[in-house]
Amino acid sequence: MPHPTASSLGSSTHQVSLPLSSSCRAHSSSASSNRGTSTASPPRSSPGGEMGDVGFSNLGLSGNTLRAIHEVFGFNELTKAQAQVLPELLGSEQRQSDFMVHARAGTGKTLSYLIPAVEHVLRRPPPGVGVLILAPSRELVLQITKDAEMLCTYHPLQVVPLIGGVRRDKDESMLRRRRPAIVVATLGKLVEHFESTSRFETLFEGLGLLVLDECDQLLSEQADILRSLLGYVPRQGLRQSLLLSATIPSEVKDLAARLCRPGYQLLDCVGEGVATQDGVEQLYAVCPGLFLLTALKNAIEQEVQANPMGHKVIVFFPTARLAGFLAHLFREQLKMRIYELHARCGASSRMVTQQEFQQCSSGILFTSGASERGMDYPNVSLVVQVLAPDSRQQYIHRVGRTARGGKEGRSVLLLLDREVDFLQHVSDLPLSKHPLEAELLHDERDHLAIAVSSAIWPPGSPLHAAATGAFASILQHYQLQQRCVSLGSSEAAVDAASEVMMGLGASEPPSISQQLAEELGLQHCTNLRKIAPHANEIRAGGAVETVQCRKMASARSGGNRSAPTQRRPLAQGSTLRMLRMGGPRR
Repeated sequence: MPHPTASSLGSSTHQVSLPLSSSCRAHSSSASSNRGTSTASPPRSSPGGEMGDVGFSNLGLSGNTLRAIHEVFGFNELTKAQAQVLPELLGSEQRQSDFMVHARAGTGKTLSYLIPAVEHVLRRPPPGVGVLILAPSRELVLQITKDAEMLCTYHPLQVVPLIGGVRRDKDESMLRRRRPAIVVATLGKLVEHFESTSRFETLFEGLGLLVLDECDQLLSEQADILRSLLGYVPRQGLRQSLLLSATIPSEVKDLAARLCRPGYQLLDCVGEGVATQDGVEQLYAVCPGLFLLTALKNAIEQEVQANPMGHKVIVFFPTARLAGFLAHLFREQLKMRIYELHARCGASSRMVTQQEFQQCSSGILFTSGASERGMDYPNVSLVVQVLAPDSRQQYIHRVGRTARGGKEGRSVLLLLDREVDFLQHVSDLPLSKHPLEAELLHDERDHLAIAVSSAIWPPGSPLHAAATGAFASILQHYQLQQRCVSLGSSEAAVDAASEVMMGLGASEPPSISQQLAEELGLQHCTNLRKIAPHANEIRAGGAVETVQCRKMASARSGGNRSAPTQRRPLAQGSTLRMLRMGGPRR
């Protein structure tokens, strides 16, 4: 398959041209055309993406690094992206160059910077921390740490992760005990230490390499924290910088101009090719909100039936509360085993789930943003995205969780009929209409609608409160986060969220607090039920949600006065069935 021709992606005048192979070039944006030229075959091939032709032994690595790659990782050859990037990074110290690497997900980016990082520390042993790697999520930090520890198996080098959810004194104890040469951290935790831990900045006085993995997400979600961090790390002239991402929006180019030394190089391993990796069959299906759950359940079942012992499914939701609610619903009402990983899970629970899903041969994971960037779950066969992603970049990163390591996979995007405008943002990607869309929307005798009906949710079940939180989070998603789809009005956003919740079994759309309605600009919507703030109002995740605390507590203790009213299923089936048949809304 011929390599795509790279084209200039940047507008910064700091970038310079560098000869590379035809599918990965360093760009000078000040030139009007690509000035990169092909060189003799650089080393090719390895752990993710298509394999090249040259092994790791051709890179001149230290013996123990090479031994770890062969014996611990089991790799002999580089991926094409690694073959194009590694020679440049390994030789960059002599040229005093900084880099921005643009490569697809699943092409071995992590080893592409870990190998030069380890070799850098070996050549120039630092007095403290020699390499600092930043990542947007604690899950990705732990994954990078594990890979770095494997690479350092035969080296006397220590790697320490710094993530949220761990007490600062425990971090300090681990840093003193292990004296790491490499630190992998989330932005928030690192800035917390810089601001609160005595003499923490002295650890990085000899920092030689700063790596920003998934830098587009670091910018989009934590730009203010990133700016604060740059005031603590050594200045440009004292350290090398490396930025990596599967997408290069203008914000990333601006960051490179600020963070990197003049003359930084853009290594583009995507060029004019498709942004998503090869080997992914990308499909979409359009469905009314009342049939969203049916489409999701059928998409999962199709994968399970096609591969009973080897199905590995990741389902992405736009919010953590919606992911949590659906995980509860599938476990309690449909008796399906579901892994759950999102921002509302505790730190220890997230780490256990991450490890279990990585190691299992088959399983289904419900998640939100915690798993969409950089996470390497082996052998994922299907990715499902429920509702339109917030951005084109988010869609690309989520698709990148499957078809990794040169394998094949499928991606299914489930859009509401109100969200079809999202397709305009991915029109250049190989995304086609699902050939079995009608089957996805088929619910035999409304069995699923009856099974999930709130009329049969147990009294005191977490589903009641979770449904309220999920509804509020969908409203917040449409009003504050969704950048690719315009529903036309606030009333339309309420209608969309209401239809989704009724499709998930609610007998009627939940109510939200008056305060939350005002925060979201929905206070004048007549199709939204609002209740006045009171003592049971709680704030979580930046949104105010009203929860019937007394009713749930009473129901758990067996009291009847405040227990939720239990409705028997209608003779024809559930409320959802009536709505699907055009019956009255309740």
